[in-house]
Amino acid sequence: MKKRRVERKRHGMGRFTGNGRWIRGGILLLAAVAVALSTVSAVTQRHAVKRMQQENQALSRQVTALQQAEQQRQQALEAAAPEYQKLYPDFYAPRKLSLTQKKENTVYLTFDDGPSPVTDGILDTLQEKGVQATFYVVPKNTPESLERLKRMASEGHTLGMHSASHDYRKIYGSVEAFLADLYEVFRLLRDQVGYTPTCFRFPGGSINGYNTATYEAIEAEMLRRGFVPCDWNVSSGDAAARSVPADRLQNTVVNQCGDGARCVVLMHDASTKATTAQALPGMIDRLRARGFAFAAMEPDDVPVLFGRPRIS
Repeated sequence: MKKRRVERKRHGMGRFTGNGRWIRGGILLLAAVAVALSTVSAVTQRHAVKRMQQENQALSRQVTALQQAEQQRQQALEAAAPEYQKLYPDFYAPRKLSLTQKKENTVYLTFDDGPSPVTDGILDTLQEKGVQATFYVVPKNTPESLERLKRMASEGHTLGMHSASHDYRKIYGSVEAFLADLYEVFRLLRDQVGYTPTCFRFPGGSINGYNTATYEAIEAEMLRRGFVPCDWNVSSGDAAARSVPADRLQNTVVNQCGDGARCVVLMHDASTKATTAQALPGMIDRLRARGFAFAAMEPDDVPVLFGRPRIS
């Protein structure tokens, strides 16, 4: 009996020992598999990181190549550009051209050649009637001129560049001459008045007998610099003589403004144009009674130009 019990115990221990070996073997196998998987994962990650680095380097090379190509293109354009484009690097409008706004049934009262002693009466009427206007100025660096310019700006009117010399033969001789003339106006308004202009009016209009050979290049360069030109489609006739009666000026403007139209009215602000200031109150009242609104020229306004419906 004892012998059999001993044999049974031995057989049992053998089974237990065999099972233990199998478990240890399984554990070792699992550990080996885990190590192998970890190694494979690490290698895969290294390859992925390396591939990503290579892709980033390739992309960086492409970006650099594009930047170099753009720089070369800009250099080629600058080399081919007219020399006058390099003049006055600060002579640019404060914003890009938009030209998307076109107000119908609106009158734009515009005055060329000021400031002058007549300016005060014009401004008084505009203030009384609650109307904003546009002044294309030929300013002087004098206390009286600067005071009137500052008043124009402070009361919400638009100041545009017209000319420093108003000498047609001189300013239309070349693009360079025109830029030099208007840059003088630009600097005075910006530095002395604190107003940076965005628009201008060609003396004599955008197409006249003095600029047939240069107006296209001048206009293109001023547009490139962001400045908007504007002519007129209604003339008061106040330039026809030294002094035109106020009632005639008033009737001329009112009769030219068709119902629902967009009217850019040419008038003059000069010491000999007192009747222009006198015509203004009745002119505003009669146009307002016909349903017209009034506005000053803004940078987004589509301009009126001789022989051209619009510019882009």
